[in-house]
Amino acid sequence: MSAQEISSGAQKVLDAAQELFAEEGYASVSIAAIADKAQISKANIYHHFDSKDELYCAVLKSACLASAEMITHDTGHNDNYATQLGNFAKSHVLHLTNNPAVSTLVIRGLLEESGNIVSATNDLTANDFDCNFNRLVTLIKAGQEAKQIKPEIQPATIATLMIGANILFMKARNVLDEVPDNEYPLDPEDFANSMIDILLHGVLTEQQEDKLL
Repeated sequence: MSAQEISSGAQKVLDAAQELFAEEGYASVSIAAIADKAQISKANIYHHFDSKDELYCAVLKSACLASAEMITHDTGHNDNYATQLGNFAKSHVLHLTNNPAVSTLVIRGLLEESGNIVSATNDLTANDFDCNFNRLVTLIKAGQEAKQIKPEIQPATIATLMIGANILFMKARNVLDEVPDNEYPLDPEDFANSMIDILLHGVLTEQQEDKLL
């Protein structure tokens, strides 16, 4: 169901369900709780969605679509793939930290509740669920074709390092900052810049790199 096909009533249900699923997780949220949050009857929810599973999938699709629209990079406008990767990383981490409810919903669905997605409906594809990962892999492959990124490295590995680092930053930055003698970049853009610099240039000095050759 596209954004144009969503009625105001269905959107009201989606908004209430998204907030509750993000706060409590799929298993802990009942249709009755969603109806109460949306200030409508349970019958009205079933008018728009056949089941809680279908509603959960619709919420995840909506969250992923919103995430994809907020994360941008320079595809088609910049032929420097190092710059594109840096822009993607910054846009992604800013989206995560500025939209914690939506981000938590998608992360929980990916890491903790994938079984619910599989059992819910068959129309929630991997591309719907993790479109930013797929977009990043496509970007990396383009950089490899342009001979700017090493072709022997799996694009999915690079994407996992980037997105995984941003998710950890979003979920644990305040805790990591409390570790003794640990200077941790609390600003999302500073973190993204540092992460991309390490990814592109590594952690060894030139002298140590020469010893490995």
